[in-house]
Amino acid sequence: MQYIWDKYSSCYPSISRFWFFIFPWFVIYDPEYTQKVLASSKHNQKPFIYNFLRLFLGYGLLTISGKEWTEHRKILHPAFQTRYLENFIEIFQENAEKLVRKFETTNGGGINITKYVNDCIFNALCSE
Repeated sequence: MQYIWDKYSSCYPSISRFWFFIFPWFVIYDPEYTQKVLASSKHNQKPFIYNFLRLFLGYGLLTISGKEWTEHRKILHPAFQTRYLENFIEIFQENAEKLVRKFETTNGGGINITKYVNDCIFNALCSE
């Protein structure tokens, strides 16, 4: 797989398209192009798979698109600015370390990580 990736990216250094069944996928290698795509409000329609995800994840920022996504994104943007998130680094680190310690107690056996990760997220959100 790495060989294919290296060969493809050397032939098409900035952007390339490949097909997955009948669906075109685009891969952008250049950070400047990536920034332009992500910052654009022109092409933010989600593919059909998000309709399926909505059944599990609900109706929210991850599953909506278009003008509604843009409006919700503008509301949430200030909460995710670096200057605000820096205040939570210690809390994130502390909870991540607790999560790792819980994983270490499983002695390498198979586990369902859902409960562990959900507890970690809940504890991080509820910390002061």
